[in-house]
Amino acid sequence: MMRYPLMAALFLTACAETAARQPIPAPLLEPVEVRCADGTTERALGECALRLRAGLETANGKISAIKELVTDDDR
Repeated sequence: MMRYPLMAALFLTACAETAARQPIPAPLLEPVEVRCADGTTERALGECALRLRAGLETANGKISAIKELVTDDDR
């Protein structure tokens, strides 16, 4: 009689779905650093704005890649 609860517990845990997640690659977890040149001219400020925009696009690309790894496609 003691075997039945044990077997029931084994059967119930064996049916549970385990979602194996892929590890997130290290380059996706590294921060995006943007450095601007010193200067207060319009050209220096414009170049800094372009670098900041490129850094933002890189960071958003990393977030999208992590989202694809983390979310399940089966849903």
